[in-house]
Amino acid sequence: MSKKIKLLHVTSSLKIGGAEAVLCDIVRKLGNKEFEHHVIYFHEGPNREKLVSLGVKVYKINGLLCLYDPIFFIKLFLLIKKIKPDIIHSLLWSANVASRIVAKLLRIPHVSAYHLDIYNDGLFRNSIDKLTRKMSQCVIAVSDDVAKSLGNKSTYNKLKIIRNGIDFDEIHKDYTNKNYTNGAIGAKKCVTKKDLGFSDADFILGSVGRFHPQKNFPLLLRSFRLLCAKKSNTRLIIMGVGPLEQELKDLACQLGVQDKVMFVVGKKAVDYFPLFDCFVQSSIKEGLSIALLEAMSFGLACVVTNANDEPHPVIKHKKNGVIINELNENVLSDTLLEVVEHEQYAKKMGESARECVLEGFCVERMVEQYKSIFLSFSNSK
Repeated sequence: MSKKIKLLHVTSSLKIGGAEAVLCDIVRKLGNKEFEHHVIYFHEGPNREKLVSLGVKVYKINGLLCLYDPIFFIKLFLLIKKIKPDIIHSLLWSANVASRIVAKLLRIPHVSAYHLDIYNDGLFRNSIDKLTRKMSQCVIAVSDDVAKSLGNKSTYNKLKIIRNGIDFDEIHKDYTNKNYTNGAIGAKKCVTKKDLGFSDADFILGSVGRFHPQKNFPLLLRSFRLLCAKKSNTRLIIMGVGPLEQELKDLACQLGVQDKVMFVVGKKAVDYFPLFDCFVQSSIKEGLSIALLEAMSFGLACVVTNANDEPHPVIKHKKNGVIINELNENVLSDTLLEVVEHEQYAKKMGESARECVLEGFCVERMVEQYKSIFLSFSNSK
């Protein structure tokens, strides 16, 4: 039997998030027949237990006085030297930068993954990232827009685009009634409208993401206030975790919609998607959102903001969702109103969304592309 490839994944966080979900899918789908997985992380989160349940060895690194002090880098260097990986795969900014330096010193092939574009990282972070990026033998971007922020693909031969995918069967395994046409799916574990104090007549808008400025939830809340003035039976559920939680709750109170907005913190989104009638993403910037792909897999009409000139990586306007090219509360409110008032229009888009995910964004395709890269560097080593 051939020796297993020792694959080390380094991530800044194991919190709830799209990049962390992709990491778990890669580890689970690659399995342990060809690979021996190790994960180093810096910030605690629920995905740690998921990785441990897969038989993965996990290690937390921190500093002495602060997270990224000299002791942190010494610990990281010594741990990676002890693990002796054949390849290092990293994701998220600090993990990419720190592990590249160590990989360079130890002469280990390094693969960096970017799940968001770098436009909003700031000059200091971008300068460090650009300086160290050449230490990676391969750089992965999850979308064309993310790739564009890193450099032109035709001139940057290290850059590869691997679009995120989701495990449809895994996500939907607990659902018994596969009726994906109206966003209301009978399930063993899903939450119902009545569980949350809503009536069957209420139209539920749902959004999932970190409580972070990039997700632009204030825009969604202001748009929802305008929508409520026209459609009193609309309700909003915002799911996520993050530092802006209380600030967003306070804003809902200031806008007078606190009785119609529910914040769900730290829960699995897939248990709530079945009760959504529409999925909304008001982000300033996105890579290829796992939450969006999951929502589409449930046959939901999806409304997304995309305030740039680049095509959206998955939504085709008014075919499998709606794209809004400006961050404007009136435009977003009017678009949501159109979805609320036209059931067949929303239903048709939801059906197309589900088909799109099944055909083009499966986890197997994504993992095979990662595997090909890992094997190529293992063989070359």
